[in-house]
Amino acid sequence: MLVLSRKTNESVMIGDHIRVTVVGIRHDSVRLGVSAPTDICILREELTDAYDLPLSAPRGALGDQILRLGSFARPVPPRATVVLTRRRGESIVIQTLIRLTLMEIRGDRIRLGIVSPAEIPIHRREVYEAIHGPISEAVPARLPEEDGFLQAIRANPDDVASRLIFADWLEERGDPRGEFIRLQCTRAALSASEDHDEELRAREELLWQQHGATWRSGLPRILRYAGFERGFVESASLTVNEFLVHAAAIFAATPFRRLRVRRAWDDTAQTVGRLAASPFLVRLQTLDLSDLELGDEQTLGLAASPHVHALGELILQGNHVGDAGAAGLADAALLANLSTLDLSYNRIGEPGAHALAASPHFPRLRSLRLTKNPLNAESRAVLRHRFGEHVSF
Repeated sequence: MLVLSRKTNESVMIGDHIRVTVVGIRHDSVRLGVSAPTDICILREELTDAYDLPLSAPRGALGDQILRLGSFARPVPPRATVVLTRRRGESIVIQTLIRLTLMEIRGDRIRLGIVSPAEIPIHRREVYEAIHGPISEAVPARLPEEDGFLQAIRANPDDVASRLIFADWLEERGDPRGEFIRLQCTRAALSASEDHDEELRAREELLWQQHGATWRSGLPRILRYAGFERGFVESASLTVNEFLVHAAAIFAATPFRRLRVRRAWDDTAQTVGRLAASPFLVRLQTLDLSDLELGDEQTLGLAASPHVHALGELILQGNHVGDAGAAGLADAALLANLSTLDLSYNRIGEPGAHALAASPHFPRLRSLRLTKNPLNAESRAVLRHRFGEHVSF
């Protein structure tokens, strides 16, 4: 737990998007204002108990409802402030991952205890601004037409036409990002051997040098070092907790669809269970869980998730997945959209191979990778009979 001392009108920044301000101090209570994106769940701790929302879970039933309402069901303001009164020892829970506890009231000053994942930085506001610059109180607004274009792109990120229509609209308004989107789409459509037009490349680089900082500033800070693809940030390497905390802001800002989960200081194998429970998982097309020491338990939890049906690529290479995990994947009807399943460098033997070969749930699978698994000749023959040239050993 981090304990910080604050006075009235002083704030604490949690990550880049949550600001906690001391609104007022009385002799036995404090009013705290929590400013956050509207799809962040903020509750008095006693309500998490009432709705059975433990701190170890990323979002429970109530949190899911709030997230869905805030993110998908209706237009909402980008930020809101909730003011809650707390007495000594009472807490506020944010996204079930962060807990704020009033430790002490001493005259005009309070001591606030904060528990959060290590990946989420916590600063006094004045320290945060010294590092990152002043916090803008005004939220940059997008025109309704722009929101409509972005919604269309997010709904069908493979459709180049929707991106080019958006590029046309931007160019008509004199926005250089329209040309940038068009150039990236053009170059992405070329094969590596065809992409030799130095004029296109030089123009794209010039636009980025002139305007890249501005375009990055409209992204959640956690994405500001990610690369642009066809005009947008579509992928990033994040820890599970980073993704869970920032997912609402990420998906609101860009057609994000590929997540590479990187190791965290804590037990990543256990946090993957929280990822499997997240409704934001349905927004991903590629999930890369390579080299995280995941075993059968975590693989079975992922296979049982109700949010995996949009995945087209699932990468589990370099883990500890065995026969039970392979059988769980084979039984997962919601994985029917997979075109790539990478199980290289795991522990799958004959029973797992037979389960995969017998699965009725892989009608679109075009790449099953089983390199460096302990498979005998008979197991390889069974898999080759079922998947043909689409399986590799």
